Amino acid sequence: LKLVFCMKVIIFGAGGIGSVVAGCLSHQRGLDVTLVDPWFEHILAIQTKGLTVRFATGAELTCHHLTAVHFKDMQALEFEAFDMGFIAVNGYDTDWASICLARFIKHSGALCCFQNGINDDRVAAVVGEERTIGVIMTISAAVYEPGVALRTDLNPHAFRVGELDGRDSPRARSLAAMLESVGPSDVTTDLWGQRWSKLMLNTMNNALAGLTGWKTAYCRMHHDTQRIGIQLAAEAVRVARAHGKKVDSVLGLKADDLLAAAEGRYVKAAQRQLSEIAATAGGESRPSFGQDVLKGRRTEINELNGYVSRKGREKGVSTPFCDRVVALVNELGVGFEPSPKHIEPLVAMLPAETVPFRIALVGAGYFAQYHIEAWLRCSRDCRDCELVAICDSDAEKARDSAERYACSGALWTGDSVDEMLEAVKPDILDICTPGETHRALVELAATRNIRTVVCQKPLAPTLTEATAIAEIAEQAGMLLVVHMNFRFQPWFQEIRRLLHDERPIGKVFSCTFRMRPGDGQGDPPDYVSRQPYFQGMQRFVIHETGIHFIDVFRFLFGDVRNVQAELQKLNPVIAGEDSGIVIFGFDDGTRAVLDANRLVDHDADDTRLTMGEMLVEGSSGSIRLDGRGRIFVRGRNPDSETKHSYAWEERGFAGDSVFHFQKHILDHLLQRGPPVFNTARQFLQNMRIEEAIYQADSEGRRVLLPPILTAKVVAGAHVHTELGEGPIWDRRMGVLLFVDINRARVYTFDPATDSLGECDLSAHTRHVTTVVPVGECGHLVLVGTTSGMALIDLKTNTVSQHPANGFLTAHERMNDGKCDPQGRLWIGSVTKLGPGNDSQPVLGGASLYVLEHWSGMPSRVLNGVTISNGIVWDESQSSMYYIDSATRQVDAFAFNSIAPTLTSLATARRLAVQVCTSSSSSSPIIPDGCCLDTDGNLWVAIFGGGQVRRYDPRTGTLLAVVELPFAAGVETTSCAFGGADLDELYITTASKSWPPEKRAALPLGGRLFKVQREMLQELGRGIRGSPVYHFNGGC
Repeated sequence: LKLVFCMKVIIFGAGGIGSVVAGCLSHQRGLDVTLVDPWFEHILAIQTKGLTVRFATGAELTCHHLTAVHFKDMQALEFEAFDMGFIAVNGYDTDWASICLARFIKHSGALCCFQNGINDDRVAAVVGEERTIGVIMTISAAVYEPGVALRTDLNPHAFRVGELDGRDSPRARSLAAMLESVGPSDVTTDLWGQRWSKLMLNTMNNALAGLTGWKTAYCRMHHDTQRIGIQLAAEAVRVARAHGKKVDSVLGLKADDLLAAAEGRYVKAAQRQLSEIAATAGGESRPSFGQDVLKGRRTEINELNGYVSRKGREKGVSTPFCDRVVALVNELGVGFEPSPKHIEPLVAMLPAETVPFRIALVGAGYFAQYHIEAWLRCSRDCRDCELVAICDSDAEKARDSAERYACSGALWTGDSVDEMLEAVKPDILDICTPGETHRALVELAATRNIRTVVCQKPLAPTLTEATAIAEIAEQAGMLLVVHMNFRFQPWFQEIRRLLHDERPIGKVFSCTFRMRPGDGQGDPPDYVSRQPYFQGMQRFVIHETGIHFIDVFRFLFGDVRNVQAELQKLNPVIAGEDSGIVIFGFDDGTRAVLDANRLVDHDADDTRLTMGEMLVEGSSGSIRLDGRGRIFVRGRNPDSETKHSYAWEERGFAGDSVFHFQKHILDHLLQRGPPVFNTARQFLQNMRIEEAIYQADSEGRRVLLPPILTAKVVAGAHVHTELGEGPIWDRRMGVLLFVDINRARVYTFDPATDSLGECDLSAHTRHVTTVVPVGECGHLVLVGTTSGMALIDLKTNTVSQHPANGFLTAHERMNDGKCDPQGRLWIGSVTKLGPGNDSQPVLGGASLYVLEHWSGMPSRVLNGVTISNGIVWDESQSSMYYIDSATRQVDAFAFNSIAPTLTSLATARRLAVQVCTSSSSSSPIIPDGCCLDTDGNLWVAIFGGGQVRRYDPRTGTLLAVVELPFAAGVETTSCAFGGADLDELYITTASKSWPPEKRAALPLGGRLFKVQREMLQELGRGIRGSPVYHFNGGC
């Protein structure tokens, strides 16, 4: 299987899957493919007119070079002539299909099955395990008319290849590479776990689609089939685990999520996830089971749900839903009419939709009392949850807490978090411990598949560690919420309502909050007796308490853009500062002052109720909050202040804010309230502001905070690239061009139709590294390749290699490139120590080249490059900005477009932007591709940071940050302005060498993203990209 391009392949079964694979292998890989099937009309159509394969994307191919053979004519085929055989028939035909094909496969070849169910052991029983290899498919296809096959899905992943014994073998990798012509494919070392994962998906959907007559997408979206499907999938998971098989996620659907939903927990979340993946099924997709029913054929019920039932009986695992589905289908017999009425007996079996969430609390210190009291009230009043465990490093404290609330008999208590998680298996873990313990606890929760974790602030001692915790949660698919209850205090809720709805004081000018809890006197201070670890905190009044008011100010006034600060330590017995004045600047010009002092008190019966006093002033008056939670509103007349009446309860902590915060989380999980506030990722902005405050104090200056924009996935560009790169707007066709370097693809995205086109160049080169339009008309583009450059006609897919290709060194390949204002191509290379994805770049081993004319030789203009990437010119044509990623910076060159030699075009190199100050080569943050806007500001993709940053290259100042959704990962590769007015920002990403678990956790990895013009306008009206230059080198 090593020489995949010379292989002879035979496919037994020309249904949807067999025909789509045959067409792609023959047309796009150029393989010698023989397709065998008993459907005479289909075979005859292929023999006379070729095989047409149509894709859900709108693309189409017609293959005239494959051999189509009717089943009765197989005896004319040569024995032992084929390197690879695929079985693409229903599971119940596996045995005789294996016997038929065995004689035609070489002794050095292999046989595998494109089937639902688990049949690899049956194939191995015929040809031997050494000649059997497993392939799991996640695509769907159909044939409804002779000679035409339809790929009906939009799934980002096509095949997973694995050896029966779990080896990562060369033949498995070769087969996965071969199947790349159909769609992204990879190798698994856990074939049986992956088989059960796929069976989980088939079990939950296929029979239901057949019984009802519904298509795949509708079946995944309908309320009844969603709930029945969840029960069926959960039975498959339980049976698989009883047999010692690991069940992973399929299409982002995690086994543990389905188990929880089957037990009545996170039901809405599972249903939402099913609805989301329904979009990848394609509007016309119908599982083979459903196709069999419509065609009056025997179904695979006994190979799917029946298999789960049989295997369940072997281990004593109950499978009532699978048993009933099997009985229903078999009772109806072959040729039944599908109808939703057929699933009514299954609907009647469904349990109650939800059960209370199980809450486990870690930490029984001072503030935990408020958590416990609030959870118990949520349980008693709303019946949404039950507190099942309290754990503390001091087990006696945990027991005391349980006894204090008269619930010790009903709770697990102890000092081992691991033992607690094993014993009670909570749905929600509530962490109420000091910040330095949080990372280990979140990591443990991730390994235990805890879906929701609530973690007290501060999330971590540093922003770096907090970011790592957020990433741990995101990679585990965990909802991690930071406990920030101050914005749920009733006075702040009411003040926000007044400011945003009634607006009694007009435009807000300023706000002052005088934080005066009065608990910082003495040795030790009062707060140390409550929370002893306060005394040793190196950062105190801002990190521990001020963080609440950072959040409150953002809640009331919006995003913070700059801060000034002066901090002090007044009480010498503590380690950190306990007072300070911080000035916040907001987007709309509002200013807020936090005047914090933990030593001084204020006029209140309970100085910790509101923690101080607030005054908000505006164009028409002011709003005042006193220490008793009372709100006063005054107009412009000094004597017009009146008390504002609003309802709140003086119970729990600070106006019952802990209860309202925790109920907010439950409401979100039950989908009856707004999206949850302050996820770990959202909380990082609070910590960025905190860092800026300490920096402003240390440096004695105002510190700017760049605005944060969010990119959204481009729905129509549904491809998941391995290494997406090189986006550029093609004004000739009105499309965005971009490439997948590792899969040698050029893509065209048309925003007008929200559609994606693909040009597969893998038969001509291992890599396509960049793409630029050629001239001002036509469909010609110039691309970088493994060995040099090539011209591609995107309309005819014709390829012309550059005559000088081969000038690169053995392990050097081209990388990013763009054209200068005169139409010359500047393209750089990267040099690796050796072949393979894991090899390391050679420091200084690459170069930057210029190609002036297509017929000429590329000229080396810069040596000593390691990873040549982004390159762009300003509109004055006097500066060229260039990125060698290994330097972690952007350099500027003086550019002279009419210089007498190519090597003197760019001179006087200098540092423009220092992207990463770390000198460590292991730092994950590096600059990659870039583009320029008409304001002269540079947009740089930050690989490893999940961002695009906007810099002023004249000063190196960071102006704005675009963040990608967590589900995209952090491998941001390049960016480009697009659209007719170049007023939208497109961003490419990568998912290179990701294991299945990472792909499942980050389902948007490798996708194309966009920042819409409306969001860009938040940075200033009229932001557009600088002109895009085409190659003008005489093609």
